[in-house]
Amino acid sequence: MKVDLNQTLINLEGKPILVTEKKVIGNMVIEIEVIDETTKKPEEWTLRKAVVHAISNPLEEDKGITTDKAIMRWKLAVRLHLGGEQELTPEEATEIRNRLPKCFGVILAGQACEMLKG
Repeated sequence: MKVDLNQTLINLEGKPILVTEKKVIGNMVIEIEVIDETTKKPEEWTLRKAVVHAISNPLEEDKGITTDKAIMRWKLAVRLHLGGEQELTPEEATEIRNRLPKCFGVILAGQACEMLKG
């Protein structure tokens, strides 16, 4: 199935979900928006960013992953990182959809999973 990985994920108010990172300042932990180096605007979560994160970051269940599975996920991450319209096999889409809710909250994961339904 073909999927447009450049789709922006939105919050419940219909606004783009912004990428944030945690910073420690003294004894406080705050979240700040990540600024895109090229556009100088806050970076937005896209389907591309979410699926690449979901398949490339290890989960507890990945302990003992086979070499072949690691290579398959790496190649998939490299291909999907290119963004745009990409062809996903049913198996690839299922694997990504199974990992998304383990990596993100329901607002982001739910949307991304719907976008991968095809």
